[in-house]
Amino acid sequence: MIDLHEVRARDLMSPSLVDISARASLHEAARLMSERSIHGLVVLPTEPSRGLGIITSKDVVQLLADGDTSVLPTIEVGDVMSCPAVGVQGDLCIADCVKLMLMAGVRRVVVMDGGEAIGLLSNTDVVAAVATD
Repeated sequence: MIDLHEVRARDLMSPSLVDISARASLHEAARLMSERSIHGLVVLPTEPSRGLGIITSKDVVQLLADGDTSVLPTIEVGDVMSCPAVGVQGDLCIADCVKLMLMAGVRRVVVMDGGEAIGLLSNTDVVAAVATD
């Protein structure tokens, strides 16, 4: 069995980090997530003093509850993103990453190397690692 205290965030993260501007439309975010077959995008700060944000497919779906897709091009990512995004250092063990995700109520965290975002770790990445072991 995989030892979640030995495996690190950088070992399981998706290294292909996809980002988007906070000023992009939700339609653009949905298109990008669909094209890349991913469920979350890192949102780049509009000001240096703001941290990274995150927008997920869940955020988009919640706005579609009334069935009106015409709102997607009119709403900016920055209006609905979670900010600041929850981040972890790449050398944090997966057991601690999972605890942090549960405490913060999130399904993915930005993996950092110092001050640089290097990937995303999702609950799906953790489940896949456990299932393939």
